[in-house]
Amino acid sequence: MTKKNRAAILAALAALLNGCAIMQPETKMRPQTVEASGAAQLDLHNKPLSRSRALARAEKAALEKALGVRISEATQLSASIVTHEAINTESSGIIEHYKILKEGEYGNLYQVDIEATVSPLPVNSRRQVSLFSKAPPNSQPLTLRLNGNLKGNRLGGVALSAVETGFKKRGFLFNASDKTSSSRFIVTTRGFSSKFIHSPLLGRLKSCRAKIDIQIQDTRNHRLIVDRWVEAAGVGGSENLALERALSNASKKAGIKSAEELAQTLWAQL
Repeated sequence: MTKKNRAAILAALAALLNGCAIMQPETKMRPQTVEASGAAQLDLHNKPLSRSRALARAEKAALEKALGVRISEATQLSASIVTHEAINTESSGIIEHYKILKEGEYGNLYQVDIEATVSPLPVNSRRQVSLFSKAPPNSQPLTLRLNGNLKGNRLGGVALSAVETGFKKRGFLFNASDKTSSSRFIVTTRGFSSKFIHSPLLGRLKSCRAKIDIQIQDTRNHRLIVDRWVEAAGVGGSENLALERALSNASKKAGIKSAEELAQTLWAQL
């Protein structure tokens, strides 16, 4: 092995040990101008809301067309009712400006056609996930428990599924039961609180913000690895649906953030 190759290998190892994110070389992409359409159910009692939804869906379609990304329906719904900024947040680019080519009522739909200029975000401006924010190889399954007002509550299943999804995104798995004998770490969702938001912009729809409390305990020394509250919003046709979506969003977010903290702890112990 030459000195040059040895130096390159040592530099790469040093970067990994320092917890640096694995980055791909940034490629410059020019803004693109695309045409896109969006449609929404026509509400005869609230036509401005129907127009806002259709416009937001047209913006979503423009981003997907220009960047080749897929934006979740949850973000689309929230953005179409509250703010178009949420659409840009989830994608890897932003709509610099747009103009409406055509709009109007078509049967029971309101449709908006736009021409939009989409600019990709630089790679280094997007959130990078460090190697040490993911579960180390051969990590043991975790145990997940529900407590507080989630235990025995129909919303407990919503929180459970969303927390698991968040942890799986960072490479962790859970045991099939909540027995602690085979798990070193116990993840406990201790409860949640919620607050409904009333705004004339929502029309007949409901908006809710939910906070969920999550802890991770090491059974070997009973030390808390994670102890945090995480908050998120949700929108739906009823208060129950808005609450479920808000709780699901908060639980998934809590799962991801808690999994990253646990992963960093485990990597430090290797």
